[in-house]
Amino acid sequence: MRVVVVGATGNVGTSLPDALAGEAQVESVLGLARRLPQLELPNVEWARADISTDDLLPHFHGADCVVHLAWKIQPSHDPKELWLTNVHGSSRVFLATAEAHVPALVYASSSAPIRPGRRTGRSTSAGRPTAFPRASTRGTRPRSSGSSTTSSATGPRRAWCACGRG
Repeated sequence: MRVVVVGATGNVGTSLPDALAGEAQVESVLGLARRLPQLELPNVEWARADISTDDLLPHFHGADCVVHLAWKIQPSHDPKELWLTNVHGSSRVFLATAEAHVPALVYASSSAPIRPGRRTGRSTSAGRPTAFPRASTRGTRPRSSGSSTTSSATGPRRAWCACGRG
């Protein structure tokens, strides 16, 4: 299995390439990041890419799974910059995943818009718009918007999983 980890040097992504390198069923891992690490791991390659501007398709061809962990919470004073990565960039990851015919997408949302509601206990559908959570950081709102585009970009025949807090 070939796995592409988008955001592989970020807050969440730093542990995943190492964990995947130790899995018997994972033959290779591509860690995709804006900043390349000075780290060598068995069966792990690194490539530089910015999800809001760079061509992602060549990185996704031949992958069995794309794990999307890239997002920004800084600069919090610049909502447009956050939107470019967290919404536009995420949409580009979803579309490139579908275009490359990657069978699985794992997307970690910092806002968890797809989860049982706190008041009702009912689950929120990925296709239904979600309200922005009360957030302590401005980065959460644009990330939440990216979550709502996942199902339409990946298509009905793609397996995807949205993971979030709480």
